[in-house]
Amino acid sequence: MRKFVLLVAALAAILVLAVAPAAAQEPTIAEIVVQSASGDPAEFTILLAAVQAADPAILAALSDPGASLTVFAPTDAAFERLLNRLGISAADLLSNTALLNDVLLYHVVAGEYDAAALFDLSRSGWPNDYLQTLQGTYVEFTDDDGSLIVDYAWVQAADIQASNGIVHVIYEVLDPSFVWGEEGLGGH
Repeated sequence: MRKFVLLVAALAAILVLAVAPAAAQEPTIAEIVVQSASGDPAEFTILLAAVQAADPAILAALSDPGASLTVFAPTDAAFERLLNRLGISAADLLSNTALLNDVLLYHVVAGEYDAAALFDLSRSGWPNDYLQTLQGTYVEFTDDDGSLIVDYAWVQAADIQASNGIVHVIYEVLDPSFVWGEEGLGGH
């Protein structure tokens, strides 16, 4: 009788697993950008257009479910501020593939860093408050009275989990050529 009860319990468990809906898998970083561009208040339409206009390898990396990345994603408002500062249109920016590649890769670091880990980095002091980007240079993290800053951009929303990493929404477009006292982004 005991074996019969165990067999029935095992069959019931298998049936529940077979009938239960599969857990929804988290979207990739690329899917988060696409979904947000289609209706989320964070709005990443210019970022999406930039990723689509850049080297296809960038989109492939952001879509790779096996990747482990942290992305600092500027919103449309961040891109608008950049375009106004540079005095160019979005079309002008999107037509410069080399610049797009450089800028986009500067917004991505290998590995998954949630806000707590980035705050820890910011508090560790030089030279440990930096991470190397996929572009090859480094971004710096600072803690401004409890607000996380990446280079000079405040993090608006942190820890958006993707299946292949973490997204942090930032207030400005990061500029890999920015040097304090200079304009950056190709001297504009």
